[in-house]
Amino acid sequence: MRKIGIWFFCIIFMPYSINVFAQTGSRVMEINGNFSYRPPLGWEVTEFPGLKYKVVYGPDEENFRININFIDEYHNGSLHNYVNQSLLLIEPFFEEYRLIERKEFRTNSGIFGEQVIIINRQYGFLLRQTFYFLQLSNNRHIVITCSALDKVAARYTSIFEESIKTFELIK
Repeated sequence: MRKIGIWFFCIIFMPYSINVFAQTGSRVMEINGNFSYRPPLGWEVTEFPGLKYKVVYGPDEENFRININFIDEYHNGSLHNYVNQSLLLIEPFFEEYRLIERKEFRTNSGIFGEQVIIINRQYGFLLRQTFYFLQLSNNRHIVITCSALDKVAARYTSIFEESIKTFELIK
């Protein structure tokens, strides 16, 4: 549970760091994480200092760079329990925090997860963040965070979802 703070760092600091396409690009292999995915077509995939996995950057919208980031953590418990504890941890840190939706989802390769959508204010930006929580093994969880300004987020919903559904484990 102590590592839940790592993904919290990503959602706080990643937002500050083209055209929008609904197609995915070439597969990105994260060998150290034993997973791969296809980012949105035309988006930049780059290393970010201090993060284990690459960050995917989309267009700049009013001085905010749309992004997707990945973190993994170990937690002794179910996926549902991990999501519950994560949400309890992050809520007090945001201004204007609002839980919009929480539901189950499945990747194209059949990995079960939970999708959580929140609205919050960070550094003056009103953001809509979609978290995809996946349990990859008994204790290993991954959180994929997709961040956009709330007022333009609807344009990116299907783009985020299409990309995240391509997530799969490397055999």
